[in-house]
Amino acid sequence: MKVRVLGILFSVLSLTLVGCGQKTPPPEEPQPVQPAAAPAAALAAAPADAGAVCAGMVEAAKAKDMDKIFSVSTPGAAEALAPAGLKDGVMGALAGGPCGEVKVAADDANRATVQLKGGKELPFVKNADGWRFDVATYVAKNAAPAAADKGAKGAKRGGAKKKGKKGK
Repeated sequence: MKVRVLGILFSVLSLTLVGCGQKTPPPEEPQPVQPAAAPAAALAAAPADAGAVCAGMVEAAKAKDMDKIFSVSTPGAAEALAPAGLKDGVMGALAGGPCGEVKVAADDANRATVQLKGGKELPFVKNADGWRFDVATYVAKNAAPAAADKGAKGAKRGGAKKKGKKGK
């Protein structure tokens, strides 16, 4: 029995030594990490100018698709347009007509405005994702006059009432 155990141990040891004598291929060199394809695809899919974004927004407004408008807007668009009437004002301005000429700001090539048929100007800003509707600028230009008008109308209506004659 001892001979049998010694024979098995010798066989295992021999096979182990034979396996060590073979050359193993060198490890593969690590490949450089490739950037993710999603940002490149997003930039390729981004409209080349603010006019194309505006045209998409007009179509979305006609379809009453506010989510699509938010998707081409600067971050925080939903919160900025939450006050009463602002969201409806944007939808109404966009549904009112086609986009006109794109005017890129003279002092900043990453800012532009697009004139709508109804006379409203939509501000756009260019970032890494392409052109986006600049909601903060739109609200700053369009929310204050509406609030001032409401205040003025309220003051006119809120005056003292004249007493009328009682029925004869």
